[in-house]
Amino acid sequence: MNWTDDQRSAILSRGEDLLLSAAAGSGKTTVLVERVLSLLDEGADIEQFLIVTFSRAAAGDMRRKLTEELMERAEVDPRFAPQLEKVERAAVSTIHSFCVDLLREHFESAGVDPAFRILDGPELSQLEAQALNEAM
Repeated sequence: MNWTDDQRSAILSRGEDLLLSAAAGSGKTTVLVERVLSLLDEGADIEQFLIVTFSRAAAGDMRRKLTEELMERAEVDPRFAPQLEKVERAAVSTIHSFCVDLLREHFESAGVDPAFRILDGPELSQLEAQALNEAM
């Protein structure tokens, strides 16, 4: 693939955390997949990564693309086979899912009820409306 200078820089950057921000459809997922694969090629372990996105669709797409690429590479290079076996356990999620998991694991330190839950749907709408009414 012909990478732009910024994409190549994101793929090859080492020794620092990385945040990719770009418009929808610009290739962020493809760049991140290539970055992960290049790190795996250098000997990294996919279970040591934290890969977060902002949408469930993007997280699912990321995991699917990683799996497909690892399958292709494992056929040619056996070093990728163990990573392929681990990809389903890899930390690829939305930022929200990661935070929920972190809070569940460290609820006591965070001072939250271990049985907390995330509101959605009608219950969330009702509480938002109630809060708005009380604020007005």
